[in-house]
Amino acid sequence: MTFLERSADTGGEHVLIEIVEAPHAQGPPLHIHPQQAETFEVAEGRLNLEVDGEELILEEGESATVPSGKPHRYWNGSDEQVRSTMELRPAGNFEMFLETAAGLAQAGKVNAAGVPNPLQTAVMLQEYWDVFRLVGPPQWLQKSLFAILSPFGRMLGYRPYYRYAAITGSEPEIDE
Repeated sequence: MTFLERSADTGGEHVLIEIVEAPHAQGPPLHIHPQQAETFEVAEGRLNLEVDGEELILEEGESATVPSGKPHRYWNGSDEQVRSTMELRPAGNFEMFLETAAGLAQAGKVNAAGVPNPLQTAVMLQEYWDVFRLVGPPQWLQKSLFAILSPFGRMLGYRPYYRYAAITGSEPEIDE
């Protein structure tokens, strides 16, 4: 993951990220961005994209925009790597959410599916509720669970933000 244009560079208008997915990489779970539109543009390979239950395959040079609030996910269903950009408008705190997720993964603090432990997940998803929500379980249940679990996670030292070393040029700030 490489930030091509950060929120500070664009006055908060958008954030632009380059993603390189290995063959058959699963990508994130089905989710929504409540306040942001997300545009995917493929530079190399083929990107699978599901938007509101409809599956698309974007080829090199093609793009698609997911309106805010629409359930979506992306993955690489091919035998080749895919290189694409994702642009989110407006930027909001999505940059910090992504940097945290990448920092945790880089430090080995996620499971095989790329998900942190439940308390870390609760802290993150409560903090970034305005930019990233899972499609299931129901929103009211997620919000209730995060309200209960997040304070315990914070008491145990889990934080909502961790730096990603590829961006800062240093080791991730992950407590052992």
